[in-house]
Amino acid sequence: MRSISSDCADEARNIKVVVSYDGTDYFGFQYQPKVPTVEGELRKALSKVLKENAPLWGAGRTDAGVHALGQVINFRTHCAVPVEKLCIALNRHLPPSVRATGADEVSSDFNARHSALSRHYRYDIVNAPVCDAITGRFAWHVKSPLNVTVMGDAARKLIGVHDFTSFSSASEDEGCMIRRVDEIGIREAGNHIFVDVWANAFLRSMVRKIVGTLFEAGIGRRTPEEVAAMLKAADRKCTDKLAPANGLCLWEVRYSEKDV
Repeated sequence: MRSISSDCADEARNIKVVVSYDGTDYFGFQYQPKVPTVEGELRKALSKVLKENAPLWGAGRTDAGVHALGQVINFRTHCAVPVEKLCIALNRHLPPSVRATGADEVSSDFNARHSALSRHYRYDIVNAPVCDAITGRFAWHVKSPLNVTVMGDAARKLIGVHDFTSFSSASEDEGCMIRRVDEIGIREAGNHIFVDVWANAFLRSMVRKIVGTLFEAGIGRRTPEEVAAMLKAADRKCTDKLAPANGLCLWEVRYSEKDV
């Protein structure tokens, strides 16, 4: 943990925290009144530890039911709590499904969302006749055999800088739909198929639509060439298969060396 020393409680510090959570019982990361959200739990815990209401920023607005191992938040505070004790203090007030796993004091210009260079999501598919109860909470159980080679061929059609309108949710805010997908990796491990997607940023439900489309390629419903055509069309009506939320996890957020 890196700490920028400050003995003056009147000087606002900028704190970065890595957060993991089981998103099953939450209506997404972003705060919403009247329903449980991850941000809501973090706000409550922070107010108890800091003795003040500190606005926070998150690197990714994960959907309802989506999990995270490497979500990143930051907040500014006048509280002089030592950064090396912050995670322990927060976890005393957070539910077991949300954990603070690392904290650093960072420069004043750091913002968890806007300073991020790239984000890495991982999707877990259990491709087997039967899935156990524990794994099924965090993976999509697919009984039909999937052709991983064809899925990989289709995935390569999506790499690069493109208009990803076809792979966005209808609830996506109007604005630029251009995103840069750096890599999509697909690998088998036993009866698991992991789909890893790295991009500079994601549209709402983008990874789940990508995985749903790769699933269709894997069962022979779409060819890689059809996937390329769907991307080029920039039309949400082209994609109708949305992978379940429970298989998706925000794995890591990458920043420049000065921010880590």
